[in-house]
Amino acid sequence: MKKFVISVDSSCDTTALELDNLGVYHISFNYTDGENIFVDDMKEESLKRFYEAMRKGVNYKTSQINPNDFKLYFKEIEAKEHLPIIHISLTKGLSATIDNAISVKDDLGVELAVIDSKMASVGLFILVKEALKLQEEGVSFADAVKHIEDMVLNVNTFYTTNTLTYFARGGRLSKAQALFGNMLLINPILDCDLDGHLRVVKKVRGEKAAKKAYIEMIKHMSLNPENEELYICHADNLDGALSLKEELLKEIPFKDIKIHFMGPIVGAHTGPGLLACFYKGKRRVN
Repeated sequence: MKKFVISVDSSCDTTALELDNLGVYHISFNYTDGENIFVDDMKEESLKRFYEAMRKGVNYKTSQINPNDFKLYFKEIEAKEHLPIIHISLTKGLSATIDNAISVKDDLGVELAVIDSKMASVGLFILVKEALKLQEEGVSFADAVKHIEDMVLNVNTFYTTNTLTYFARGGRLSKAQALFGNMLLINPILDCDLDGHLRVVKKVRGEKAAKKAYIEMIKHMSLNPENEELYICHADNLDGALSLKEELLKEIPFKDIKIHFMGPIVGAHTGPGLLACFYKGKRRVN
């Protein structure tokens, strides 16, 4: 018998259908184009429209999930399950949404643990998969929370893209830096620091050189890859994801490599074309 239920927000970048099939509850972020508000419905057809609009110049903004929505959401889970809840959240390093989830803990009749993933996108889903394993094994709520919190910094990620335009839009680079970088064919490589902030760790000229450097970084932080799955998450760049998968398998013997579509919560800030990898490996350090 399970001793807790699992919850995650829509920034985990898997489909709503997959989470439903796994028995994982999920709550959605909203995003806006300045005139219309959209719900992240975690469906591929919505994501294709989202990135197509970005390529045409639409500048999307994301918003936090507010405390009242969290309260209603957790109350609904409580009424159905009557079990403690483990909620895995988009990192505070990228959004204060986690504070809104924590703020409603005292209003519930069951225990709620809100875990900062120190991560975004499929990094959350990796933690969800670990929680599911613990749930199936009958691990207690308290032990499961401790295990997942201890594991957070062993989830690694690297992002790469061939355009700096969207980083300038999001304020991570100046427009002049983005223009200059694009002219020189600079490909940034990013990771997440210990607090979950996205940061540029390397700038490489040319896609071929960037891919080589990117794979080397993944290899450096891998640990027993033959026992681990790697997830490639793409911002409407399936061909790039498939090519990266082929190159990775030549260099690193991961047990499996799966491909996911990056959702709007991260994609709004990084833009179409981005590729990101997520996997369990060595512990992250600054």
